[in-house]
Amino acid sequence: MDSLEVILLLEKKIDELLNYISNLEDEKRNLENILSEREQTINDLNTQIQNLQNERNDIGNRVEKILSRINAITSYQGSTEEVHM
Repeated sequence: MDSLEVILLLEKKIDELLNYISNLEDEKRNLENILSEREQTINDLNTQIQNLQNERNDIGNRVEKILSRINAITSYQGSTEEVHM
């Protein structure tokens, strides 16, 4: 192999390596975009979970208040029935 062939071969290898590096950089950017989208999805889902938990707590509190009112009414009715007997 003469010097020119070695240089040409070296240039070819360098070009292949640069193309490979460029492809890796593209893939890295794509993966970073996917990661960013997934992180946003996770944040959105966490927010949704928090909202649903808050809603569930609010509903639970309302149900407790309603049950307390029902108990108060039934207790009052029971005590008035005893007076009338």
